[in-house]
Amino acid sequence: MKNLFLILILMVLFGASCSPKKDVSEIEIPKNILPPDSMTLIISDIQATEAILREYKRIGQDNELRSAKFLKQTFEKNGITPDRYNQSVAFYEEHPELYHQIYTDVVSRLTLMQTKANPNPGE
Repeated sequence: MKNLFLILILMVLFGASCSPKKDVSEIEIPKNILPPDSMTLIISDIQATEAILREYKRIGQDNELRSAKFLKQTFEKNGITPDRYNQSVAFYEEHPELYHQIYTDVVSRLTLMQTKANPNPGE
């Protein structure tokens, strides 16, 4: 789990160093595209789900049906379809300044989740 957070933080820092500064408020988000706050929640849920699935794999209980079920539950929990998610990802990939903002929020959210799950890591 620590590796996941390190990778996400490095991705955000790398993205920040490479991306030109644009005013993200000027970018119009189409109605069929998930708004940034929804994308933050969904990506956070997907990352947490993938971490759980990696743990299952680590202990030798890797199962494709479980993976599909967990991801389906994640989409259902957020009230979206995989197609709408994929369309939204494609849109944000075309607008890296927005995607960077989303991933910055994802890292913050996952860090908070980890802190709540393990408030005393040294003990």
